[in-house]
Amino acid sequence: LDPYQTALTFDVPWTGSDATSGLQQVELFVDAGSGWVSAGVTTDVASPVPFSYTAPGEGTYAFATVATDLAGLVEDLPGSPDVTTTVDTTGPAGDFTINGDAASTGTPDVTLDVMVTGAEFLRFTNVANQWDSPESAWQPHAASVAWVLSAGDGLKTVYGEFRDAAGNVLDREDVITLD
Repeated sequence: LDPYQTALTFDVPWTGSDATSGLQQVELFVDAGSGWVSAGVTTDVASPVPFSYTAPGEGTYAFATVATDLAGLVEDLPGSPDVTTTVDTTGPAGDFTINGDAASTGTPDVTLDVMVTGAEFLRFTNVANQWDSPESAWQPHAASVAWVLSAGDGLKTVYGEFRDAAGNVLDREDVITLD
């Protein structure tokens, strides 16, 4: 299970076995901070099929499974979760401007002023959807970034992406005239 989920519904994988009598069922338990609650039972134990879980909202969810064998023996609920994940469906918010939202500049060396919240990483490019250059690599979030516009006079667009820890991405762009 990934450490982050960007949707409320996701699969929770499990594994289990019983060498003596075999498995009868497996029960999934979830703890969202108020104690363990059953989230479902499966008797389809021959080849483990993940549980589908729908979280009621964003937050951290711990999961544990309890198996029952064909002899009726039930394992104890573990003292700690088998796995934990954080549900984060909300992406970063905000915008960025070039040189404080100036209409024009006389130099290709500009400052990108970042006013985005909820992002851990950012990246910029001078070409739409082209993120493969070294200067367009993800870097830690910052309030401002030194940037060089593409060569030649005219209207210039800078494209920015802002990503949170879960992988939610905010796309923004701004324009300035290089004169």
